[in-house]
This record gives sequence, C-alpha cells and structure tokens, in this order.
Amino acid sequence: MQTNQTSTTATAPTTAAIKIEIENTRRLRVRRVSEKALANRAITLAMEKGRAVILADHGGGVANKYGYPAETEGVVVVGYPDGTAVGKVVRLPANKVTLSGVFAAISGLRGLFDARFSSAKKQAVRNEFLAQVSSTAAA
Repeated sequence: MQTNQTSTTATAPTTAAIKIEIENTRRLRVRRVSEKALANRAITLAMEKGRAVILADHGGGVANKYGYPAETEGVVVVGYPDGTAVGKVVRLPANKVTLSGVFAAISGLRGLFDARFSSAKKQAVRNEFLAQVSSTAAA
C-alpha cells in the first residue's frame, strides 16, 4: 500500500536572484572561494528558517613561515527566504585568516563569527549588518 507524502523542501535558487560583488576581478587560482555555492546554501537555509541567513567562508590559510605574500579570498553572503542573495568577495592575507576576520574586512563589524562575544552582541552585530545590507541594496 502506498501513501502520498508531501515534501516541504526549498526550491533551488536561480542564479539571477544572486548578486555578488567581487572587489578584485582578477581572481586567485588557489585559495579561491565558491561564492555561488555559498549563496545557494544561504538561500536554502534562509528558506528553511524563514529569516535572513548570513554565511562567511574563505579559501584557506597558509602558515607563511617564509614571509611570502600569500593571499586568499573571503566571502560573506546574505540569503533571504524569498530566494535572493547578496554578497561580496574580497582578497585577504592568507596567514591567520578566520571567518571573523573575513566578516570584519567586508562589513567593518566584529563579533558575529567570533566565539568570544556573547549571543546578545552577536545578535546586535547581525541586525546592524542586515541594516547595512538593506540600505546598500536600496541605494
């Protein structure tokens, strides 16, 4: 006997709904991020949670013992439940790169991806960043 089951999975976002600003158009060959994949993940999570979701990622770090100028890419993406996403990709020094550092380089704010901050501070930073993003998108 078969039963009909309904699924409430989120639909896959289209690339037209994703707007990513790339600070340096000459992309790195190594330590590179997949901003579209992160945007799709942010949209899917936003649809599941019913609110905006902020995700960050970087292309990886290096020990940099010899002092050569290694760079990595960092990205912060905001996904919305309506299936849209906005984000920004920047280049950063690859030594000591963290998600908190990527977020600070892009937003100018500290605390969202840093375990040393309280949940109240993280929520305040999240709200401030979402306000920045919405005012930038409206302009």
